[in-house]
Amino acid sequence: MTVLDAPRIGAGYRAPVTPATSSPYTARIRQKAASLPRPRSSVARRLLRGVSLLLALIALASLAAIGSLQVLQSSRTATTGYELQQLQQQRSERSAEVRLLEAEIAQMTNLGTVHAAATGRLGMVRPTESVRISVSVPTPDVAPMPERYVRRTPAPVAELDPWWAEMLWGVYGLDQAR
Repeated sequence: MTVLDAPRIGAGYRAPVTPATSSPYTARIRQKAASLPRPRSSVARRLLRGVSLLLALIALASLAAIGSLQVLQSSRTATTGYELQQLQQQRSERSAEVRLLEAEIAQMTNLGTVHAAATGRLGMVRPTESVRISVSVPTPDVAPMPERYVRRTPAPVAELDPWWAEMLWGVYGLDQAR
């Protein structure tokens, strides 16, 4: 068998025509030709096509699933952002209501306003006689106030030894000198 009679590899492949001058060259060609895959049967081709089609479909389905998960995640993020914005708006409305109530309380601390509201709106009158009751409980030292109006003094910090002192006093014999 010569180089010209050897089976051709691939469709449309034309190997350069060179005469074989040595037998190791032809033996190598035969060895390579023997290691090439043999043509498959039509059943094997169909099975291979079916498997490759199935793998392609699985790959497309996984890409679609990943894409839909990304869309769901971004829509969930947008929904959460919208809810957060609504909650911040409610918080600002509530803080405005608190400020209005604090202003109303401050206005009611005026004795004249309280007297006018008590007599006009509630129909109260000044008492004609007074009654005194004695209580055996002592008055508190400090008048209780809301925490936001009370300034807390920080607790005094105890002076700590330097970081190296604990290591030094841990040496045998030095802790007794202390």
